[in-house]
Amino acid sequence: MSDPASDRELISEDKARELADRYLHERYYEFEKIIFTSIENGTVNENPVFHLYGTIRLKSRSIMDKLIIDQKAYSYKFMVEMNAVNGHIINYEFQ
Repeated sequence: MSDPASDRELISEDKARELADRYLHERYYEFEKIIFTSIENGTVNENPVFHLYGTIRLKSRSIMDKLIIDQKAYSYKFMVEMNAVNGHIINYEFQ
């Protein structure tokens, strides 16, 4: 008997990046750039998932901020956990 989870077609990694980018953009619209550094495949409760890792850089609030504050202060590492079959976001976190 075959495993039903293995019969489901996974979304592509490009599609996963696109969906994660859109998800983060909807919540953090004031960002300059999202950089995905890696994507890992995994399982949660026997369901296939993608873990997308990267960095998001938010826009500085003023011209003075650009002169005074190190731009790294606006960069945050993130992880997005996504269902690899339907593309739904399960969890995300910032560091």
